[in-house]
Amino acid sequence: MENQPNSTARAARRRARLIRTLRSAGVLADPAWREAFAQVPRHVFLGRFFVADSAGCWQAADRTDPGWLDHVYADRVLCRRARPANRRSWP
Repeated sequence: MENQPNSTARAARRRARLIRTLRSAGVLADPAWREAFAQVPRHVFLGRFFVADSAGCWQAADRTDPGWLDHVYADRVLCRRARPANRRSWP
């Protein structure tokens, strides 16, 4: 995760914000699911993922990238694996 002493607290705040967002959208109405979201830190499972840039190209993001934690706790699907259209172009 981020190399800051308060990174655990920052992740907890973002997790709480995500829960509020999902709850207000009516997506997280069940108390059992809310508790699961509150107890399971998403960032532990998302060390690296891919996000689409403004041109629609996939870019890898990991713990060293600025904004990584914001991506992890945003209300969006994150792609953990990507495969190029042309396998020979993949490093």
